[in-house]
Amino acid sequence: MIFNIMTGGETVVDWMAKGTNTIVQNIQTLLNIYPYEVAYNRTLGIDSRMVDAPMSQMKDDLIFKITELIEEKEPRARVQSVEVGATTAGVLSVEVVIEIE
Repeated sequence: MIFNIMTGGETVVDWMAKGTNTIVQNIQTLLNIYPYEVAYNRTLGIDSRMVDAPMSQMKDDLIFKITELIEEKEPRARVQSVEVGATTAGVLSVEVVIEIE
């Protein structure tokens, strides 16, 4: 199954999620946290300094970091693609396409 996951917006935790919904929710969480936010895993997340860098400099690094983070922390999902862009308001947006078997 193929899933598109977007950053931004409100992240709601579904404590009753099962199967593929759990995997998708885990990836949404990974994309929306920064290091030092998780008490017992201080290195988990995406470095917030990347967000402030110019798009031309950080795009490839961010794609690599997202792919690496998902492969390491949620191995049940396979990353198909990562698209990084900005909204008209200048907010960073990330779309990750994953495959779950």
